[in-house]
Order: sequence, then structure tokens, then C-alpha cells
Amino acid sequence: MIINLEQPKKSGKFAFLHLGFRPFFLGAISFALLAMLMWMGIYVFGWNIPLRHFSSMTWHAHEMIFGYSLAVVAGFLLTAIKNWTGRQTLHGYPLLSLFLLWLIARLLPFFGEFMPLAIIAAIDNLFILLLSISVFLPLFNAKHWKSIALASLLPLLLVSNIVFYLGAFGLLSQGMRYGLYAGLYLILTFIFIMGRRVIPFFIEKGVGYSVQLKNFKWIDNTHIILFWLFGIADLLNLNAYIIAGLAGISGLVHGLRLVGWYTRGIWKKPLLWILYLGYTFIVVGFALKVFHYSGFSACSFVVR
Repeated sequence: MIINLEQPKKSGKFAFLHLGFRPFFLGAISFALLAMLMWMGIYVFGWNIPLRHFSSMTWHAHEMIFGYSLAVVAGFLLTAIKNWTGRQTLHGYPLLSLFLLWLIARLLPFFGEFMPLAIIAAIDNLFILLLSISVFLPLFNAKHWKSIALASLLPLLLVSNIVFYLGAFGLLSQGMRYGLYAGLYLILTFIFIMGRRVIPFFIEKGVGYSVQLKNFKWIDNTHIILFWLFGIADLLNLNAYIIAGLAGISGLVHGLRLVGWYTRGIWKKPLLWILYLGYTFIVVGFALKVFHYSGFSACSFVVR
């Protein structure tokens, strides 16, 4: 799978707005840098950030999922779908409008003293709704049904974000927790699906020698179901040992996937080892979940 980065015809004079990855990847990188610096100031130096509607920790969790991660997903899908379907995706001023909606939603929480939570929630969820429509339209027009399941993660993210805000309004007990964890697990689902398509392809083409990586069919057929069982068990606070067991099995499954993708040549190419290590940290996350639910309280501050 290769993402087509060629410019669409008659899409305006600004190359920045020709393809979705340009504004959204730049926005995601910039926002991640600023958000991490701000979080360091809050967590380490005790900065007082004017967040009226959320605690600083809740803001950080929400923005890493529905701010940074969703911007990356938006940029990827709006670019990749053009290649998958041969249909033009959002570009030009409509793309700019969608990007600005995302940006406004990131800024509004800092004006909490003057900005009602209802407006923040409406703009934030409107962005996800319009992004979903922008992704589904070219897929439906091209009858590219095999990518509908991947695109369907966006409406589920919209529901998760609505649940989060229902919790913020006090209308749903534990709504913020449900929304954040569901959003996190949906983003991870996206990473698992796209990682399977992208990472082994990039490694095989990028190491500079002939190599055929192993992809286990039984993993491809079962890992999402297994992961969702873990996610549902974690969301519902089921028996700790059930959650730990599902997390442990998921970690082993994805660890085996990484073993099949390994070849020594990745360490000579930064793009390859960054992708590989990034996926490795997901396996580490499953291990931390196992430790936490098995009673290793020292890890609790990392995973809860």
C-alpha cells in the first residue's frame, strides 16, 4: 500500500491545501509539541492553566486522543482514500475549513471563563462529524466497501467524544472515563489495522535487501476481536484477572507479530525503527496493564 501524494488537478493555488495530510500532520505535530510543553509546565512546575470545565489531567488525556491522534487519523485518511479509490478527497478551502474547526476546538478550552461547555462540545463533535462525512463520501461513491470498516471507527470516535462531554456535563456517571478509554482503544484499533498494512510493507521496501516478513493469518483474523474483548472488560471494570489475562494474551499476540516483522536492517533506517519501536510500546502498554491488574501498584500511576 502506497499513499499517493500527487497534487490533485484544479485544487487551488495553495499546495498546503491540496491534500489532507499537509494541514493535519503539521497541526498534529505543532499541537503535540505545545501540549507536551504545557503539560510539563502543569505537572512539573505547577502552572495554573485556565481550564474551567476540565481538570488539567482530563484535558491532557482528551486532547492526546481527540486532538492530536484524531488529527493524524484525519490527515492519513483524507490522503490515503484518494489513492485507494481514485476519487478526490477534501481539498482547498473546504479542507481549510475542516482544519480550522479542529484548531478552534483545541483552543476553546483555554477560554473556559467566557466559553460555555456546550459550545466547546458542539464544535469539537462537529469536526468529527464533518470528518466522518468527508471520509465516507468518496468511499461510497467509489463503492470501496473494504475500507468502510476502517472508516467506521470515526463515527464510533464521535460517540465516544459525545459520551465524554455527557460526563463533563454531569449527565452520565463516569462518562468522561468511558469516553476517554473508548476513544483510546478505537485509536489503537486504527493503529493495529493500518500498522498491519504499512509497517511490513515499509520494512520490506526500505531495508535495501530482499526480505519477506512473516504475517500470521491467525493473528490477522483474531487480534481485533481479542483486543475489543479486553477493551470492553476494562471499560466495564470486570474481574481484574480477566482483564489482566486478556491484556497478557493481546500483548503476546502483538509481540509475535513484531517477531515476524523483525529484520536487522530496520536499525539503519530511522523511519523503520521508529515505526517498529512505536508498535513495541503498545506491547509494553499491555504488559503494564497486566502488572496493574495483577496487583503491582507501582505501575498504577502509568496506566490509570
